[in-house]
Amino acid sequence: MEKLKLTCSCSNVDRARPLIDGTVEPDGIDLKTIVLMPPERHDRMTRNLEFDVCEYSVATYLPAKERGLPITAIPVFPHRQFRQESIFIRERPDLQKPKDIEGRRIGTPHYTNSAGVWARGILREECGVDFSGCTWVTEREDEVPNWEPPPGVKVERQPNGGTLLPAFERGDFDVLIYPPVPPAVAQKKPGFRRLFPDYQNDEIAYFRKTNIFPIMHCVVIKDEILERYPWVALSMAKAWSKARKIVHDHLTRQRSPSLIWFAHRWAEQREIFGDLWAYGLKGNRFILEKEIEYCLQQGILRKRPVVDALFASSTLDWEEEFRL
Repeated sequence: MEKLKLTCSCSNVDRARPLIDGTVEPDGIDLKTIVLMPPERHDRMTRNLEFDVCEYSVATYLPAKERGLPITAIPVFPHRQFRQESIFIRERPDLQKPKDIEGRRIGTPHYTNSAGVWARGILREECGVDFSGCTWVTEREDEVPNWEPPPGVKVERQPNGGTLLPAFERGDFDVLIYPPVPPAVAQKKPGFRRLFPDYQNDEIAYFRKTNIFPIMHCVVIKDEILERYPWVALSMAKAWSKARKIVHDHLTRQRSPSLIWFAHRWAEQREIFGDLWAYGLKGNRFILEKEIEYCLQQGILRKRPVVDALFASSTLDWEEEFRL
């Protein structure tokens, strides 16, 4: 029987590599993978539905789904990241601690990105930060077409199509929520630092308190594919899980990686966090509920969706065979 030909776009992360290089082949599917980074991948999926399967920002998926974009997720989460590490400041006498960012201009790639959603949510919930007087300075349009900031949320574009990193160094704003580390911070230039200097211990404390490892991306499939071939959802979920197991086994067996003390760090991570990357709804539902709550608070969603309605029905009770 001829396999169904599908395209899949994702980042070249270790958890996806066995799918990218063909080591893992989804049952019944001839999968062509297209490696693209966001925002290009997200924009092309949102505006043109260019891929049959796509790694996709959850903070984009929620409002896009609400507005009728014909895609549905499977409970596979290739990108997750703590966000205390992604908040940067120009250090000043009146800007030292989280509450000091209230009322300021804050740079962020765009308002509805997952990194920003989680950073704002954590700062509000864990640190009591009030963002009502802040201005959000962005470097590009939001990924959700026709999304408009709700009343009370002030969003403005960086002038003349400028990017945020040089603007941050110039002092156009004093706070930056940005996924990559800005050069000024990476190079340890005087006056630039993370808002949470001891971010690793802060993130461990946050996890021990909440049991949350924030979800950034899910995997979505075009509805027209699922309507004609509903079995694709479970086939793709199982394939992503097989890929994850291969990567886990590789990391566990490594004997001489370039990263010194690798075995110690890997064992330490598993001891503190357990299986951070597990797929399936059962262990991730409460994290998705928290992200939905933050999107509602921040005006990204208009009403609360039912989590089950966001995922392909065949995957609602699916659990990975792989266990840490």
